[in-house]
Amino acid sequence: MIEKEKLQKAVCRTIKSGYQLKRDAFEFLSEDSVEDPVILIRKVLEKLEEMDEKPLFIDKNFLEKVLNQPKKANRLTNQNSSEISDQQFELPENQNSKNDDKNFNPPAKNIESKIKF
Repeated sequence: MIEKEKLQKAVCRTIKSGYQLKRDAFEFLSEDSVEDPVILIRKVLEKLEEMDEKPLFIDKNFLEKVLNQPKKANRLTNQNSSEISDQQFELPENQNSKNDDKNFNPPAKNIESKIKF
């Protein structure tokens, strides 16, 4: 898979999960030092699921923490990124997009707006 496509899939997955990347995190994912942004974002999202208090934005420091964690032995670690991408990002054909809108609950939805007109 082309690096640009990997980056695009990683960003898309982040947004679909209800999070946003800060600029420094996006730039970090774009660097050559990150072997596969898709795998890194998958690990980041797994880590975020474990947290009680979830941030709205993912920053570079959080990406670095997850990247430097010791690797867990699981079956996804041994698969190449294209296999993971195909499994993680394809939607079942029978899924209806209207149902997705009803079930979608981004973390920011529960935060009161402070904008005054």
